[in-house]
Amino acid sequence: MNRATTAIAAAALCLAAAATAQGQTAGTGSAAKTAPTLAPDIGLPGVDVIGSTPLLGSGVDPNTVPAEVRVLTPQDINRIGLPSLTDTLSTLVPSVHLNDLSGNPFQPDLLFRGFTASPVEGETQGLAVYLNGARFNSPFGDTVNWDLIPSNAIAQVNVESGNPVFGLNALGGSVAVKLKDGFTYHGGEFVAYGGSYGRAAALFQYGLEAQDTSAYIALDAIHDHNWRDTAGSELRQLYADVGWRNDRSEVHLNITADDNTLGNPGATPVDLLSIDRAANATAPNTVRNRYVSISLRGTYDVTDTTSLQALAYVSNLSQRLNNGDTTDATPCTADPTQLCEDDAETPITTPTGATVPAAIAGSDGYSGLTLEGIDSTAFGASAQVSNDAQILGRHNRLVAGVSFDGGITGFNSTTYFGGLSDNFFFVGPGYEVDQADLSTAPVSLESYNQYYGVFLTDRYELTDRFAATLSGRFNLADISLHDRLGTTLTADHQYERFNPGVGLTYQVLPPLQLFANYSEANRAPTPNELECSNPAIPCLLPNAFESDPSLKQVVAHTIELGARGRLPDVVGGRLTWDADFFHTENNDDIIFVSAPDSNAGGDFQNAGTTLRQGFEATLTWRGRGIRATLGYTYTDATYQTALALNSPNNPAADENGVIHVVPGDRLPLVPKHRATLTVDYDVTPQWTIGGSLIGNTSEYLFADDANQTKPLGGYVVANLNTSYRLTKNIQVFGVVNNVTNQRYATYGTFVPVNLISPAFTNTRVYSPAAPMEAFGGVRVTF
Repeated sequence: MNRATTAIAAAALCLAAAATAQGQTAGTGSAAKTAPTLAPDIGLPGVDVIGSTPLLGSGVDPNTVPAEVRVLTPQDINRIGLPSLTDTLSTLVPSVHLNDLSGNPFQPDLLFRGFTASPVEGETQGLAVYLNGARFNSPFGDTVNWDLIPSNAIAQVNVESGNPVFGLNALGGSVAVKLKDGFTYHGGEFVAYGGSYGRAAALFQYGLEAQDTSAYIALDAIHDHNWRDTAGSELRQLYADVGWRNDRSEVHLNITADDNTLGNPGATPVDLLSIDRAANATAPNTVRNRYVSISLRGTYDVTDTTSLQALAYVSNLSQRLNNGDTTDATPCTADPTQLCEDDAETPITTPTGATVPAAIAGSDGYSGLTLEGIDSTAFGASAQVSNDAQILGRHNRLVAGVSFDGGITGFNSTTYFGGLSDNFFFVGPGYEVDQADLSTAPVSLESYNQYYGVFLTDRYELTDRFAATLSGRFNLADISLHDRLGTTLTADHQYERFNPGVGLTYQVLPPLQLFANYSEANRAPTPNELECSNPAIPCLLPNAFESDPSLKQVVAHTIELGARGRLPDVVGGRLTWDADFFHTENNDDIIFVSAPDSNAGGDFQNAGTTLRQGFEATLTWRGRGIRATLGYTYTDATYQTALALNSPNNPAADENGVIHVVPGDRLPLVPKHRATLTVDYDVTPQWTIGGSLIGNTSEYLFADDANQTKPLGGYVVANLNTSYRLTKNIQVFGVVNNVTNQRYATYGTFVPVNLISPAFTNTRVYSPAAPMEAFGGVRVTF
């Protein structure tokens, strides 16, 4: 670590010196107060500035970025009255769609151009997520717990395609969320709403500014019984910010706290769904998230052209999971009073070496229950210098900095075998299992993450219409694991890489801009991937790990070509548009592969090259009381390397349970075509009506990488919303989702369903989407 720290410190000094030199070129004293020449007006819609790096305070106009950028405002988040970050992204960003792997509306998998940000350990992550400038991907598995972000307190969301400056995991892009403060939000608001399936919520926020100080607080409480069995949720969220500023400085101290309990029924056999669409086949399945994060950030204007930004943060996540599951345990052949593994010969044992009896009280078969605990502390700091200057008479903007993100995670897992009730629930208390071959055994693991980064981005205006952006980041990842029950899991891994980026923007006409971009990004394997990468010893993620071969890091190469602009104002409105071609190739991509034994889990493997390419476009109209956005995305996500993968429950697998992937086969769970439409119309100054349409084409099931079985069907979902302002400060609203009551699924895979019930023969399992649901509420401002 001394070598890495010294190199980063030296690089930081060089970058700071370069920025200072630019500031001196621009002049000092009274000369330095001359405002730099800004980019010409390109006739594009005005929006809030975005961060050119994860740190807040280095804002740039998104119209100057040579890549696709989507900016969401509080008005977008609260468009229908029910604030939801993930639902808004899915509705207003055509290249974002949600997969409901867990079966809980507050914890979806979010996919952007075929790259995933998921709360589920073991999912392959491909997006970097930041909250108020701090890295939000968890240290243990790069997971993203969306339930921890208070949607009611969001000030801005930026979704950006490939940019190396956003560090590890930004293979497909980044999502940067900025929360409110008292300088930008004044007054108070209370929202109460409720409706279908026992949903009831109360949301409160208040912000004030007094001379040089500010304060803001948001409190949210949500109860949701949910339409599916055992899928109820309780969310308690708090966010508070205190700020101070003067003519040159601004400092904010904020805290986020959550206490959430989420029911996660997951996927259910299609045979059972045909009987009861709300059923849960293996229960209980719950997640308890307790989270606290504190961050301190500030900015200081050294001169009128040079500023410094800095951030320090620490957070703690205590996560407890109960995961009911199937088991292929069976009475032993030699002694039917004892329980054996599926070979009927290997007795199942407890930590004391005792055998597990085959007769379990209240049993209608056998099931497993895994109790998991993740206690993760993340901490980090970053600093950067931003400089605007004149070089050879042209405007130049430089941002350079350093970052450190660390994490300490304790992971514990214990598996119990018990009975299975007639409604597919675990019957306990059960027997703790500790097999000598480690196929099922207690785990106690501690992981240490140290991620270092040095980054730079520089935009230079070559002419009044033509600008070039150069960027780069050096990433160093050090990952250590310590087995607290022995030495099997102890290992050290280190990864490093420099990722470059270059982009061009050209103003063809005042209402038309072209842009092009090439960038690279990398992702280091996570601790749960590194310790589950040996095909000879599969893992029940994240229930068990083994000391395994080191995985290669994933490297993404992205090319973008795009255009954006605005047509002349006509008939009292404004029409804006953008279009973008993208091509991202992942080398040494990491995927999870099932083990040959149908109930023995699997392992992570490098899977060669994968490709995600396509086209995205949006058309937006604002005027005459109408706000409408039409979006479309074509995503061709494919394997580029031939693979032989275990998929023992896939009916199209060969006699050895293997499927054969050939180049061109589509990646599972990524629809090829996706379209969105949102419309809101002011019938009167007080009354607004609106709606949205979301359409996805079919997508292949997880574990059908060879595309040999029937895919999940496509769907079109219609939603309606309305609001009426009773007084200046009181508004009522209503929402109806899935108004045509479409029956569709957003996630599917294969499992050995005969272990759940002998009556089940179809190995396909789905996560069904919610039926029609309605909500109503009131908003009071003061």
